Amino acid sequence: VDTMGEFADIAAAVMVEFHGADKTWATEKYLETSGVPFLQQLGLIYPGDARNPQASEAFEHRKNIFFETFKVPEETRRVVAELVARGLSVGVSSNNFQASLDRFVEREHMTFAHVMGFRENFRKGEQHIAYIRERTGATPEEIVLVGDSFHDAIVAQGNGIGFVAKAGTFGVEAWKERFPHVVVISELRELPPLLESPAVKVPQAAGAPSPDSYA
Repeated sequence: VDTMGEFADIAAAVMVEFHGADKTWATEKYLETSGVPFLQQLGLIYPGDARNPQASEAFEHRKNIFFETFKVPEETRRVVAELVARGLSVGVSSNNFQASLDRFVEREHMTFAHVMGFRENFRKGEQHIAYIRERTGATPEEIVLVGDSFHDAIVAQGNGIGFVAKAGTFGVEAWKERFPHVVVISELRELPPLLESPAVKVPQAAGAPSPDSYA
């Protein structure tokens, strides 16, 4: 569900307003640090800046206004339905607040075995993966994360699970430069045939930071 472009525009506008940032620079920084809650991104971009909490609140408010009107693409609906029909347990792992994510899934009439958003002591990464393992009994080798940010690949790498990159936020070449061995898809419909492939494995990246560096 590709909302990154709109979120990046909102984030850049907020950083221009609260931090006096250049819009192009702010957009690049948002994308570079994507994959964690915006307040943590601001902590990476503007460490210790007292304006960060207020900027984060403004971002979340504006993001939720957009999120309430966003529609799930038909291709996404078809792919999710196909995976469920195969007997797979399909879940959502997001850093959007849990309440917002629950409303989105309900409004769009999507059926997932697990809907995991951001709440206290529960966020995308190790905590979401531990939740899936506890609920399903799956081993790391039986879990595949599909993501569009470099942080998603780092999460997969740090937790020993499979990974498929969805080009969009970052193009195929950017993915291959950062994670040479990762499987990259341009369209979500390419996903189902890949899930039986041994190529869907833990991503290897030269010089990639650990998940803790985004904490």
